[in-house]
Amino acid sequence: MAFETTATVLGAATQYRIAPEAKKYTLRDNGFTETNGGNFQLIRGLEATPQSKEGFKLKITVAKDLQTFKMSITTANGLKAVNIFKDEQHKMLQEKFYFLMDGFQPRVVCQSVSFCQKQLYRSKGKKCVTPPSRHGIDTLLLYLWRFLFIL
Repeated sequence: MAFETTATVLGAATQYRIAPEAKKYTLRDNGFTETNGGNFQLIRGLEATPQSKEGFKLKITVAKDLQTFKMSITTANGLKAVNIFKDEQHKMLQEKFYFLMDGFQPRVVCQSVSFCQKQLYRSKGKKCVTPPSRHGIDTLLLYLWRFLFIL
């Protein structure tokens, strides 16, 4: 898989891009580690227990120029890409993926790009299904916490 300016995982309805304000220290502060080639990589488990070595993993690799990246959800050994959006059995994994990606946006790591707008244009006006809103009480509490500590 090559580095691209916008990327998404297999089956997801939202595409993401690296925020223009993202810096190397921002990536390090958010759990990315620098590889031998100078790229930044994040590997997070999507299972219910964080210490579990089993289950699917979210892998995000940002190129050293901080303009392009790639992302995928893989098996536990990291060798095969998996589509967690094709089955309702993986609903919790889908929510955790969106929670992780939504957490990167206020931290100026990545931004979401409307994939649905491109699909609406291609489908010649047919209704486009967007993913449900993932901004719940967690996001509200995060903004409230930041507001209280800024004052």
